[in-house]
Amino acid sequence: MTNIIPRAPLIKTAKIAGIAYFWVIIIGLINGMLVVNRLIIAENNATTTHNIIANNFLYRFGIANDVIMFAGVVLLSVTLYLTLKNVNRNLALILLCYSSGLIVFPCFLYADSVDRSLFS
Repeated sequence: MTNIIPRAPLIKTAKIAGIAYFWVIIIGLINGMLVVNRLIIAENNATTTHNIIANNFLYRFGIANDVIMFAGVVLLSVTLYLTLKNVNRNLALILLCYSSGLIVFPCFLYADSVDRSLFS
């Protein structure tokens, strides 16, 4: 006997996942075009530092965009898990663990770049 899964909650969850995908892509493009291209100069740390100091608001805007994008990735991961767990629970869990790694790794990068003198 097969389990009959109600479609309405799955459709709602899939729509939320689609909106989260769109959210992550748009925020990532905005961050890449507006922040990274204007602040970071490859192979020139002095110019990059000068750009960050000169455009402090843009730098903070980029960090806020990253936090918003990470929230979108969390929402996307959870909604994809909820949508796909009825198809194959093990693969859905692997997807959730992989997505969690996508969130944790950049957080370590930000934590490593924080000025340690602020906390002493």
